[in-house]
Amino acid sequence: MQTNLIIIAGIYSFFLLEKAIHSYFGDGHTHSHDAKGADEKEKELRFKKFAIISMLGDFIHNFTDGLSIGVSYLVDYKMGLVTTMAMFFHEIPHEVGDFAILFQLKYSMCQIVGLQCFTGAGALMGSAVGYFVG
Repeated sequence: MQTNLIIIAGIYSFFLLEKAIHSYFGDGHTHSHDAKGADEKEKELRFKKFAIISMLGDFIHNFTDGLSIGVSYLVDYKMGLVTTMAMFFHEIPHEVGDFAILFQLKYSMCQIVGLQCFTGAGALMGSAVGYFVG
């Protein structure tokens, strides 16, 4: 029962997160007479919202990866190294995909690097929590 409640709480949390981002950026609906320009702006705003939610999800994903790394070092140093390398190679295509999405949305290189560092910090925090709490 507890596991089910945790899953429901996670789903509801992301629902609330999406609603908060939606209300912060507005609904993207414009009353412009330039229909083509309005459609492009609406689409760009929708994708920017997706990028923010995706980066927050990536932060949480990296945090759980970090938990795995931190706990594996407690079990055995060699297991920690193997887990670290597995996570490293697991994350390369994921981060390249995030980079491509952000680049396509016309984020600057500084913004992309900053967002990637933010999501990567989740792994560092997760590793610390996994090692010291585990």
